Amino acid sequence: HCYVPGQGMYHFDDGKLSLCGYISDQVYMMLALMDAFEATGSRVYLDRAENLAKVMDRHLWDREQNGYWDLPVDLKKADGALKVRVKPFVENAVASMALTRLFHLTGQEAYRRSSQALLGYLSTVFRAYKHQAAPYAVAVERFLQPPHHVTVVGKREDPCWAEMLRASHLI
Repeated sequence: HCYVPGQGMYHFDDGKLSLCGYISDQVYMMLALMDAFEATGSRVYLDRAENLAKVMDRHLWDREQNGYWDLPVDLKKADGALKVRVKPFVENAVASMALTRLFHLTGQEAYRRSSQALLGYLSTVFRAYKHQAAPYAVAVERFLQPPHHVTVVGKREDPCWAEMLRASHLI
């Protein structure tokens, strides 16, 4: 209910949509949507994850130095600290993981290239985070290692199919 096509995810506050476009909302919803796609096979979830990737690229990507900003450039309505844009390290690392995963799910090379560009940016800043740079290390590992691939064949209404699908997620 907090998704608006072309704009991405919104916060929900006091009964209405507010604060659109934060990277954390986009990235973590992308991961949840890909989980839903893998659990159900319903393409609508993967399509929505791809739409969020497009929203992030359009509204949050720093075209000069790479990396995602935390919020869109339109700050006319922002208050206080929301007027200051930053590139959050963890959310950028998670965005790389999400883009790599989208690449593996769709085969779209553009997602792999975006993840690689993002990792390039993160490689210039990760040292400052010391031991808190673990999300970057995980993003690099996921980029370099192909995922396990399991195909479960059968009819959704078959209880055996559902059990096999659950078992495949344990790998």
